[in-house]
Amino acid sequence: MDFYTRLKPAENHSVYGLTLSLWRDAFPQPKMPPEGYDQDYMLEVLARVDQLTEARELPEARPNILFILSESFYDLTRLPALRYDGDPLENFHALEAESVSGTFHSHYLGYGTGYLEIPLLYGLNSTDLPPGTNICFQEPEVYERFDALAEQYTSSGDYAAEMLHAFDNSLYNRVVNYPLLGFQNLYFHADIKEMGIERPDGLFGGYYMRDGYLFQAMLKRMEAVNASGKRAFLFGITMENHQPFNPEKFNYGSQVPLIADELTPVQRDYIRVMLEGITRADRALGELTEALRQSPEPTIVVFFGDHRPNLVMPGGDMVYTLLGLCPENDSASWTVEQINELYSTDYLIWANDPALLGDLAGTRRESSITALGPQLLELTGWPVSRYWALLEKAGGAALTETGLYFVDGEGRPSFTREEAGLSPEDLELLELRDAVMYDAVYGKRYITEQMNLPPGA
Repeated sequence: MDFYTRLKPAENHSVYGLTLSLWRDAFPQPKMPPEGYDQDYMLEVLARVDQLTEARELPEARPNILFILSESFYDLTRLPALRYDGDPLENFHALEAESVSGTFHSHYLGYGTGYLEIPLLYGLNSTDLPPGTNICFQEPEVYERFDALAEQYTSSGDYAAEMLHAFDNSLYNRVVNYPLLGFQNLYFHADIKEMGIERPDGLFGGYYMRDGYLFQAMLKRMEAVNASGKRAFLFGITMENHQPFNPEKFNYGSQVPLIADELTPVQRDYIRVMLEGITRADRALGELTEALRQSPEPTIVVFFGDHRPNLVMPGGDMVYTLLGLCPENDSASWTVEQINELYSTDYLIWANDPALLGDLAGTRRESSITALGPQLLELTGWPVSRYWALLEKAGGAALTETGLYFVDGEGRPSFTREEAGLSPEDLELLELRDAVMYDAVYGKRYITEQMNLPPGA
């Protein structure tokens, strides 16, 4: 029995069964230390990080940054056997020509939003932590060992970081975690409702707050932060396209008609819910970017889907099984290509001032939960700590590495790092990252404080 490879709980139970999976989680298998781990070894790691990275000066451009985690958003026009009387992602597709965009590699399928926020905003993965632990419920000091993504901007004093969530504060320990990750203010459903926003279509879309309503709240907070003399770093989390995907959720209708003659009427009803939710997300994105085109404030929008929806059809199969994208619901039997496809969504980075993207507008680039933050820092030229500079470099070697699969910097999937055929240079970058994470999570934290300083400091 393999008790070294760490898996998500659902995968663990699926592969090993309940009793063995519980024992497997309980068996103490922390990350092994690098060979020769001690203070001298970590000082050598620090020196090598400085050789591979460089410090940056503060750039002149200080745009607002609006991160949008769009619940279960992805380009569903890639699904086989489904056609649409119109483009359900007409805004997203049009904006791609003005943006940096591409495939976005996630760590989950159908759930796990909060478990994705921590790797994106902090760089720490579930595989960096002890087996069986929840990345959202660590001791507070764990989230303070490294300066988070937002703090790369706010530490200069030029930015204020705020989080807006279209649901309540009960999920994923966000009330505790987000302040530790550098966010000064948190706004949940009740707080946003008190902002006095009026929309002809109302507050609710389906079961939750409309994406468009949340985006108006983000614009309102951006204006308030700018009026205070600072730039805004806002992280918005949508809910309109969140499960459950019951057929009645959007009153059995869709703005873009679905064409799927091969499916039964009941199956089409369920798929229409997914279609309408993603269409509404796209329409809200169009509203937001149009409003920003009229704004004099330079602003970058980072828009991505956290994971594909877990759309279970009548009879128990997911929509992906029904459409032949995988043999069954259990991913233990999938090929690595099937995992890579279904564990991916789409993203774009757009700016209301094209100069903010330099010559990258209209380009395609693979990204991921762990690569998107470093990608933004690289794009904006913002000064980074050694830690984020290393993550930026490591993103060129690996976009995703979980207990389920590995994706190299070019988007090529393998089951493990060892199978990927990485170059010695890429392997070294990942080994440096492993050493830094081990030192911070399990070890003596010999260089953790120095990793929060600029390269060469």
